Amino acid sequence: MIKIILIRGLPGSGKTTRAKALMGGAGSLVHLESDAWFEQNGAYNFNPYELTNSHQWCVSSSEMALRSGKSVIVSNVFASIAECAPYFVLKQKYDCSITVITCLDAYGSMHNVPQEKIEAMRARFQDETTIRLVLDRDFRLFQNNPYDAYHHFLNNPAI
Repeated sequence: MIKIILIRGLPGSGKTTRAKALMGGAGSLVHLESDAWFEQNGAYNFNPYELTNSHQWCVSSSEMALRSGKSVIVSNVFASIAECAPYFVLKQKYDCSITVITCLDAYGSMHNVPQEKIEAMRARFQDETTIRLVLDRDFRLFQNNPYDAYHHFLNNPAI
């Protein structure tokens, strides 16, 4: 059975390290993270205006992998239900399992995210129990464009 593993946490919490440990050389797993969108020729060049594109790329790349029968590990901040919702759509669409892992360590941001940005993320970071409250909702409305679920929950944050 194919699966989705979401690894969430603030910058520097160990998301990438955890994803690499779970990969363990398994060829049937695809590891995605929005940071990859900003890496060019071995250099990381973050552009906040590209953040939406990077997250949409993660969702569409996840869907392509699932469609081809591969499982995915996605390691992003996933601070809110809105950020996880497109993957909940994919869970239903491809009838696969989903696991949510929250990293809470503090190794320091490898991309030098300013502390004030990390604190802003921390302020909107929803606990895993809250995220799981919507996991089994009916997401068929969003199956044509899973990223629309992000906008739905962003504009309707009530659970």
